[in-house]
Amino acid sequence: IRSAVCDEPVSGRTDMSRADVAKASINVLLLLSEDCLTKSSVCDDIMAAVTVTEKGAEPANVLVMCNLKNSPVLEQEKAKALSKDVRTALARPAVVEYWQGSDQMCCNKLLDLMAFPVDANAKRPNPNKKAVFRKKDNPVVLYLYQACDDDTEAAVALTALANLTSPM
Repeated sequence: IRSAVCDEPVSGRTDMSRADVAKASINVLLLLSEDCLTKSSVCDDIMAAVTVTEKGAEPANVLVMCNLKNSPVLEQEKAKALSKDVRTALARPAVVEYWQGSDQMCCNKLLDLMAFPVDANAKRPNPNKKAVFRKKDNPVVLYLYQACDDDTEAAVALTALANLTSPM
């Protein structure tokens, strides 16, 4: 798995712009933070990833990651987005939680939601839909039972839980 922050040059693709890197991406992960969608560069990257310009091409898979210790409300952040197109692109994204105390399960959940190519020569990926039987720990439940010592931490964790389950 190769990850790249759109601000950093990608090895072998140094001649590509931020928008080109986002457009060529299969999965785009938005790290949910306060006012993240008020930045034009973030909105431009999301729109480049989900806009289909070639015939037969598919948009990128947009995922949102929220930290259980510090998470704003996703719906409020989407309302702050600079354009209606960004709000439409993020209408029903897959949301993944992150907590350092259960990072392996968070990464497993992220990998389950990501799309991967079938082989190196495939142009577009097939979603990972294999049935994998393993004991799944829920990072939100573990965080609430093991790490929440006061009401403030619990309130932030419940906000992250709302982001994960919101039907909006």
